[in-house]
Amino acid sequence: MAYTSSAQTLPLHIIEGIASYIPKTRSARLPVVNGEDSSVKQKTLLPLMAVCKQWRFVIGSLFYKSALLSYDSKKLWVHKHESLIKLEDVIATNSQHHLKKVQVYISPEDFKTTNNSTSLLREFLKKVGPLERVREVTLFFAPHNSIYRFQRNNEAEDVIDMGLFSATLDDYANLFHQLLPNKKIVNVYKTQQQYRSSGKFADIVKRMSDFIPQLVSSQMCHFFSMGIDLTKPFVDNLKGASLKRISIAKHKGTQQHIELIRRNAQTLEVLHIKNATTHALVKMTYRGAKQGTLAYPRLRELYITSCSGYRSMKHNQPTCDPFPVLRVLDCQGNFPFATPIVLDHGRNHLSVLRIDADRHLLEILGNSDVLEDGSFKYLNVISLGWRHRVAFPRDDHANQIFVKAINMAPFASTVENCGLHVSDFEQSVLPKINFSDHLRTLNLEGTVLTMKDTVKLLSKFKRLDNASISLKEEPTDNNTRMPTVESLQEYQRELKSYSPSNVGVLNIRHAHYKNSRRAAEFLVLMTSIMTSIRKIVVGRKNISRPDSIVRRVSFVLRRPIYKTDDHVNSVEYQAEDYTCF
Repeated sequence: MAYTSSAQTLPLHIIEGIASYIPKTRSARLPVVNGEDSSVKQKTLLPLMAVCKQWRFVIGSLFYKSALLSYDSKKLWVHKHESLIKLEDVIATNSQHHLKKVQVYISPEDFKTTNNSTSLLREFLKKVGPLERVREVTLFFAPHNSIYRFQRNNEAEDVIDMGLFSATLDDYANLFHQLLPNKKIVNVYKTQQQYRSSGKFADIVKRMSDFIPQLVSSQMCHFFSMGIDLTKPFVDNLKGASLKRISIAKHKGTQQHIELIRRNAQTLEVLHIKNATTHALVKMTYRGAKQGTLAYPRLRELYITSCSGYRSMKHNQPTCDPFPVLRVLDCQGNFPFATPIVLDHGRNHLSVLRIDADRHLLEILGNSDVLEDGSFKYLNVISLGWRHRVAFPRDDHANQIFVKAINMAPFASTVENCGLHVSDFEQSVLPKINFSDHLRTLNLEGTVLTMKDTVKLLSKFKRLDNASISLKEEPTDNNTRMPTVESLQEYQRELKSYSPSNVGVLNIRHAHYKNSRRAAEFLVLMTSIMTSIRKIVVGRKNISRPDSIVRRVSFVLRRPIYKTDDHVNSVEYQAEDYTCF
């Protein structure tokens, strides 16, 4: 073979390596599914696919990994997502053997006539037969978008024959299962209704909603739903499924969501649930007065987001450990269990614990030794601070949480103490902390400390490498001007004994200073005291003008006190990238 370019001489594994560095683009307006963005590399891989036949052969498995199945007669949705390659194009190039994921867009307009919606499926089955290698299917379900266009254009209600409409849906579901027989992961995303439908239009919306269970296979093992109201027929349709992973988001908290989880208690390994109540979550572990606690013998990860409601002993609490092999417990909002049993038994198997501790929970756990120093010897990550609340804990309550989060897990490598309004830090908090040599990452986002308190805290952890901090002015310093050389030197002399540290990267999450110049002054001052700092990243999430702070660092470095300091001048400063949050 005569080589026409040097690119053709590259080994195959080098080509694969080049392709792996190509950035992803969002493939659809879909949520984060099971912790991962719905992303593809197809649009950005096109230049590499055009190099030569050898490159197309190697990169084909990436390029054709995901495809879109959609009739969408008006092509509105497909036009918005040009990064997606259509399933008909994959089949036309005889590349369907690469497919692992299929995304399906469904709207009522596709089912006005039988030929519109089913012709593509019949054509695919005739050409290539079932797509047996496809394991993951994402249904983007938009029943309201087309109805809105019908009503806006004053189309007659008889534009859709309901009998034919229902028959078409049934026919589509049958062909859908024939085309994708081995789907193990099913993600269902439904758009929210922004208006009210009436008459036959309301019937269309209801029939489309009832259509969802027909596309979900009882053979799947992973199920994600967002915006879907699980009905009893829906759950009954999944009676034969042995689900290992369930993710439920943006639902109305119906009993059927809990019933679906309970039915898969013996096989469930990962559970994500959003917008649940404490009563519903406790009910998830209760089988009745005679049978007692419902255990989940295989559940390894439990994620609860936005848990609301009051925990109460009136709710049937578990009498034994419902999660005997749980490794990750992450609960944002009110912790649902009103007894220490879950955390008490969790000391023997939990490696990640993130809960929002409140005063009532501390009182419950205070009657046991669950939160005593060194009680969680296997924890690698611990968080007790409040992450997504407005009324953050204050004073003694916050001080207690701050200390316990560090002391209760002596071998943890990551501690997160977020959103705590601590007071009298140097006298009431710092002396009570047992400083560990195992801690590598400390996150204090929202827990605002002065620069002095921050330096004194960070310098005590001898192996701490990465810290996220929130800074504020000293209580006695109300000056809006830049600090004098004498005051800077006074800071350096006072804190010099705390300077030995290992912190290399400092992430600034809050900077409560009078102006950007003062913020820059104190950041540079910290680097002159803590000589281990290599890099400072100023966050965008809570700081309105991070770039302004970074720009003013160059002016601070011109001051005579820093001109001859090689370390201070070698530190890298940057504003956080927009994609970081």
